[in-house]
Amino acid sequence: MIIKEPMLVMVIYLLAGLLAIVIWKGLAELARIDYVRPSSGGEESLEGALRAGAREFDKYRDRVVIVQPRVTVGPHTSNGPALELIATVRNDTGRVIKGLEVRGTVIDHQGRSVSERVAVVIPTQQTAIEPYEEINARLLLESARPEATHTGARVAVTGLIFD
Repeated sequence: MIIKEPMLVMVIYLLAGLLAIVIWKGLAELARIDYVRPSSGGEESLEGALRAGAREFDKYRDRVVIVQPRVTVGPHTSNGPALELIATVRNDTGRVIKGLEVRGTVIDHQGRSVSERVAVVIPTQQTAIEPYEEINARLLLESARPEATHTGARVAVTGLIFD
């Protein structure tokens, strides 16, 4: 069927163009959400990890040395600007760490938490930490406003898996 009305043809092209833009924007938004969020959807968690209260965890937690992080303004995310914590983590356990979960907290001048996040550093950022090896752990805190008053940050071990 051939449409001979030029006005009708123009309306059809306009609607087709709008539909293409809506589909393109929807796909772009889905791709951006996948890129920004952790793969597990909310806070990350290390399955099968030793946790606080377990005798072996309490024995080794203090042997995973974390040089307290520096706080920088991180990249813009879907929630706007974010803060990035970068901490040096050293494995003084004498064992290979195959899984490491940490909690990063940004602290205000009164010692209260401004923002926090649990993240899996190993195996997400690196496959393992050999004994007496150091790595830089990065945590992106999307809910923290860079302009908010903060005086520092803390990073603590919340889960461990050994080889």
